[in-house]
Amino acid sequence: MNTTLLLYIAVICGLTSCQSNSQYSRNDTTIVDVRIKQGQPLPAKEWHCYNVDNEELICIPQKWHFINQDKYLLMADLNTVDSNLYFVVLKHDKAATGLTSTTYLKKIYQELKNDNREKYCGFRVTKIKYEDKALFDGEFYTSVGNVNYVTLSEVFEKDNNLFELALKTYRSRKKPEQETIKNILYNFYYKKNVVFSVHDKIIGFEDVDITKL
Repeated sequence: MNTTLLLYIAVICGLTSCQSNSQYSRNDTTIVDVRIKQGQPLPAKEWHCYNVDNEELICIPQKWHFINQDKYLLMADLNTVDSNLYFVVLKHDKAATGLTSTTYLKKIYQELKNDNREKYCGFRVTKIKYEDKALFDGEFYTSVGNVNYVTLSEVFEKDNNLFELALKTYRSRKKPEQETIKNILYNFYYKKNVVFSVHDKIIGFEDVDITKL
């Protein structure tokens, strides 16, 4: 993958000090056999699950290509032809960076607007409110020439950590890939506990204008 083409990952990490797990990414990241429990039922053989940092368990489709790197919690290449397509999980230390979900989303917007490699074409962010947590569900639209992309983003906080799950795909693939990232989210484990469940009670939705944060 040509990392210079990553939409905002490298810039955001540079500004906010993404938490690196290089010792685990190189040596201790392991594939485990986990039955998919949440979201759309899928055969376990179609998914690979990775233990990362002895804290996170992350499941992704088996057909994606896991990238062995030390900058992000986990990264995968979706397409060997178009290096713009990827899935990444970012983890930030909130105390060290001073980040919250809203300040992080503001930085994403600023970097998208200032990026000279891709044309910024708009966004949609919804805050999903639960009784004990919140999830910022976002879509960020860009284009390169005649190719239109969307980055599906899930931003949330857990303990002293800020996480983002980001899946960049073709805009024409948005609907099926929304199902994919939701399955990933509903099978994201932190310290052996699932963070979000399809059974969690939602108490409200709020449209978020990240241009005014």
